[in-house]
Amino acid sequence: MEWRDVAHTVGQLAPALGGAVGGPAGAAAGGLVARALGVAARPEAVAEALQADPAAAIKLRRIEADLEATLIQGRAQVVTAEAQGEGWLQRNWRPLTMMWFAGLVGAHWLGMTPENLDPAAVSQLMDIVQLGIGGYVIGRSAEKIVKTASGAGILDHLKTKR
Repeated sequence: MEWRDVAHTVGQLAPALGGAVGGPAGAAAGGLVARALGVAARPEAVAEALQADPAAAIKLRRIEADLEATLIQGRAQVVTAEAQGEGWLQRNWRPLTMMWFAGLVGAHWLGMTPENLDPAAVSQLMDIVQLGIGGYVIGRSAEKIVKTASGAGILDHLKTKR
């Protein structure tokens, strides 16, 4: 038995963790799951523990929540470092990138792009713009909600949780 064989079972209880167990870092993620379940770091032992332990789902969800919290803290630190950066370009590269892609989309719609442009490239460009705009809108909405609820911005809120 291999870690990818256990990934489906783990994924039913904790989807993100199941993806990690089935991915390239399966042994490391599997070891984390095994440690949480109190068994040897072997796929067979984890599979048996998942079947036998009624609290396994809670343990796996706790791991997933901890991992997500760590990711959020890391992202917040990156955004904070960029926002407090010394250079103008360091503080503004994300909006500039999105404006560039939006300009490319506008140029395409106005017919200002080469006729031999690959439709797959246009589709990828649209995906990037959609992802960027969606992330910006969701991020700004979350910032406003946190500011309204707490009286401070999301970064201030994250800083006070430490």
